[in-house]
Amino acid sequence: MTLVNNPLDSEEDNKFTIGCAGGNRYTVEIKIDRCILDQKSNYDIPVKISIKGLMGGHSGTDINKGRANALKLISQILWKLNNKFGIKINSINGGHLSNAIPREANSIFFMKESSFSNLIEELNKNIIEIRKIFDGIEPNIDVKLDKLDNFSDNTCFSKEVQSKVLDIFYLLPNGPIVFHPKINNLVHTSSNFGTLETKENCIKFILSQRSFTDYDKDVLHDKVISLLNLSKLNYKAYDYIRYPGWSPNFNSNISKIANEVYLELFNEEVKIQAIHAGLECAYFKYYYPQMELLSFGPDILGGHSPNERLRVKSVEKIWKFLVKLLNNLT
Repeated sequence: MTLVNNPLDSEEDNKFTIGCAGGNRYTVEIKIDRCILDQKSNYDIPVKISIKGLMGGHSGTDINKGRANALKLISQILWKLNNKFGIKINSINGGHLSNAIPREANSIFFMKESSFSNLIEELNKNIIEIRKIFDGIEPNIDVKLDKLDNFSDNTCFSKEVQSKVLDIFYLLPNGPIVFHPKINNLVHTSSNFGTLETKENCIKFILSQRSFTDYDKDVLHDKVISLLNLSKLNYKAYDYIRYPGWSPNFNSNISKIANEVYLELFNEEVKIQAIHAGLECAYFKYYYPQMELLSFGPDILGGHSPNERLRVKSVEKIWKFLVKLLNNLT
């Protein structure tokens, strides 16, 4: 039995997809205690650190490209600044979608006037090293530190909560974890630190984790929960969204027929692939394992980013292919 999936479910018109990773997305909410700054403490300068200009992209198909995650970067920087200068954090925010690599993040914190020049020097050292790591990948990294005038919220995380939260974010797994043992350069298991939001009494973040096996997804999830348990902070994990993977079968009849049709129409071989992203086809395969499946579609550039766009000419190409393929299947 064969099924052709919605042709808009893939993003390159010269590639057919016959397998994909499954996923596990969930929200973690950590309760935070706030303190009111003591005027005698000399933590009298509110500043805002911002990271902008990153490439971002899809947390599945772009996760292997070595792009920076703004939330991981700002977590690393804050951890180092806190370790050296004992800053007092008011908020950390960033990311917009759980399945997109965060392009921007920011944090507001208080510091001592006497430490400002030394902190700037330390921050610049970090920025230089970060630029080296992402040289050729992230050409537009923009990290800024600005003093805030008339900032009215004089609260910050308690010392214990701040230290533990920064430890968690510093250690959270992110990016490719394992590559596929049989398919070259295909990510098998990954994690994306997708969004982070500070509220009055809690800090919330969303993780999106993917794998071709449920076992590896569960292991990755359990590691995060173990890290949270070790912190002994008051937290809850909820809003779980799980979706199945789709194991690739490179010898399926549907892929052979589709390849023949593509070759006949366009006089070139099509690439057959599995991808590290979730596709609706996986649900059909999960409930109807006897089905043979194929995903294809027109060219979409910059998926899950503000630059997402569709190549219009490609739509005509895929439409011709779809009509011919359906005729050959009947």
